[in-house]
Amino acid sequence: MILPHYENNPTEKNGFVILLSVLIMGSVGLAVALYLLSAGLTSSQNGSVLELSNQAKALSNACAEIGLAKIANCTSTVGTFETIIDESKCSYSIIQTGDNGRTLTSQATQNDLTRKIKIEVGQVSPIITINSWQEVAGF
Repeated sequence: MILPHYENNPTEKNGFVILLSVLIMGSVGLAVALYLLSAGLTSSQNGSVLELSNQAKALSNACAEIGLAKIANCTSTVGTFETIIDESKCSYSIIQTGDNGRTLTSQATQNDLTRKIKIEVGQVSPIITINSWQEVAGF
């Protein structure tokens, strides 16, 4: 019996090219999907850190407001104080600078993220005058 000899069968070549194309396109699609997934996870983590940072800043500002209220109630108040706001602890210090000036520093931490505020008070009597209110890296 003699078997037929197939030379350059175009159907076999087209099938190989299609198979190879599908494998390449699948690999590229998988790479793109994995990249988008990792970018989404990173974005989600950055969003959580930003939210905690904003919470720490709001807490530090609220703590500073409490310190200013303490100065308004008793102009001779100086020292370091701690307070709890919405189950979170913050601290503030009031330092006398001259006869009528004060420096108020406030700091709050949320999950290892600390935000600090420094307020320069020009006078405390008859009304409180704030010369500067800024976020700082350290005191």
